[in-house]
Amino acid sequence: MERFQTDLLNSVQALVESVRQMEAGEAVELPPDGKVSVTVRLPPELVEAFRATGDGWQARMDAALADWLRMNSPARTLM
Repeated sequence: MERFQTDLLNSVQALVESVRQMEAGEAVELPPDGKVSVTVRLPPELVEAFRATGDGWQARMDAALADWLRMNSPARTLM
C-alpha cells in the first residue's frame, strides 16, 4: 500500500505541474524516456499473465503492443 500511495502522490504532483505549465502557456515536457502515461482498462487475466513474468512486465507489454502494431500496420514505423 505504501508504494501505491507514493506512486499516487508522484502522479498527482506531476499532474499539478503539467496543469500549471499549460495555464502559463508553457510547453509540457515529455518524460526523458519519451513515453506517455495512459490509463487502460484490461482484463485481469491479461495483466496477471504479464505480471507473472516478473520485473519488467510493463516493458514486455509495451514490446508486445509494438510487435502487434508492426504486424498489423505495415505503413507505421515504430522504434
